[in-house]
Amino acid sequence: MEVKSRFKGNTAILEVSGSVDIDHGEELKGAIFNLINRKNLSIVVDMSQVSYIDSSGLGVLVGAVAHIRRSGGSLKLANISPGVREILKLTRLASFFDIGYI
Repeated sequence: MEVKSRFKGNTAILEVSGSVDIDHGEELKGAIFNLINRKNLSIVVDMSQVSYIDSSGLGVLVGAVAHIRRSGGSLKLANISPGVREILKLTRLASFFDIGYI
């Protein structure tokens, strides 16, 4: 998995590629929480290049959303692939996340 960050105004955009799974979830968690700790409270996770996500990857995203909401910010998932979208539907997490496109 690879995570690149860029900024568009006050919004941090994380471009994630590869698998978000038990072996790589901590890298994404670190990138998200690094932004939150630096007071970047508007984050978009571009998932257009994510080929797979498992329960540990979902746990990272759920934890990040919960944390940033408590801080008054937002985390949005963008450009979700059909496979990842299906996993979000099956786990009933699709309505938990703010999902869109960038």
